Amino acid sequence: MPLCLIDSLVGKCEGAGVARPVVELEDLGPLLAALEQVPDPRSAKGRHYPWIFLTAGTLLAVLCGSKSLAAAVQWISEAPEDLMELLGAGKRRRRMWVSTLSRPFSKIPADALDDALYAWLNTLHEVSEPLTREEEYCPALAIDGKTPRGARDDDGKTPYLLSALRHEDGTVAGQRQVGKKTNEIKAFIPLLKTIDISGMVITADQMHTQRGHAAFLKERGAYYLFTVGGNHPKLLFALMSLPWDGRRVAFRSRDVGHGRIETRRIKVYAAPKDLPFPDVTRVFRVERHFTDLDGKLLSYEVALGITSLPKRKATPAVIAGVLRGHWGIESLHFVRDGTYAEDASQVRTGSSPRVMATFRNVSISLLKLMGWENMAEATRHMMVRPYEAANLIGLT
Repeated sequence: MPLCLIDSLVGKCEGAGVARPVVELEDLGPLLAALEQVPDPRSAKGRHYPWIFLTAGTLLAVLCGSKSLAAAVQWISEAPEDLMELLGAGKRRRRMWVSTLSRPFSKIPADALDDALYAWLNTLHEVSEPLTREEEYCPALAIDGKTPRGARDDDGKTPYLLSALRHEDGTVAGQRQVGKKTNEIKAFIPLLKTIDISGMVITADQMHTQRGHAAFLKERGAYYLFTVGGNHPKLLFALMSLPWDGRRVAFRSRDVGHGRIETRRIKVYAAPKDLPFPDVTRVFRVERHFTDLDGKLLSYEVALGITSLPKRKATPAVIAGVLRGHWGIESLHFVRDGTYAEDASQVRTGSSPRVMATFRNVSISLLKLMGWENMAEATRHMMVRPYEAANLIGLT
């Protein structure tokens, strides 16, 4: 037995990852500078707290695990005085109420808030990107929407928020709310206009397999990887008519987890010239077999798809990786529901649900950049280390 147990422990922990910021955030500039771009919706009378203090303080509270505006108010009220002074609270603070946050947040110009926060977050992401990449790396964005089920607008309808998530690290690149009298197809282009997507491949649900989307992506120097469904019957029929049975499997993978075995097989063809869709370079068919641990078949799925990736990049391995990476956005929705209890939230007035969703997205993204995988564990960690959370938004 070693004389010093610490030496033995250090040896066992050698190489273990420790959560810490990947860059010095103060070199980039604090988030407060970005929040200054968001207009204050309050009237001149009764501004007991600076606008930056309310927005940055709420974001810090969410970063430390607050699930509601009431929890955020309590966290801000009980946070260390010197930390709150850094946010501009002043030495003599009035008592805060939930309405101190709920009233201005319900009137906040949500697009301006999203533009400011995600621009800062995207700049941070660019600074923290690794210099070296795997040979088959392909930067990708997943587009998908989510409804905060507890929220309602003035007409009693639930808002729908469309988000863009990076496949490689699970950080959020942007968000837009879908209009009341439209669907998420119309929000696809406005969302991507707020992000630098040059050189990226975009993945989305079958409803986004649209010629207009393909033309927009080409114009912006980006690519698509879409699956094809019944909304394009001619294209679907053309893909189904290809001799897939005579094509060898180009890529396969096998994963075991959650009491089942998932096997994926992908076949790839060069795109026929007469396909009724623009800029297609490769078409593919993916088969998914799900069995239990004893080999009993649970389900079987087949999907057909298209991509505009250049031929040198559209390898079977890259297509398989991008297809699987798309489902990372479901993990984002799961964390917002599970860790932050978004669907149970009673924040429902005006822009407030979208504001809180943005704060959750930014918090999750910052923790992901630090290296955290378990968000529940990460928020518990930050809950008792508020100064570490402040460092994440550039405060020292």
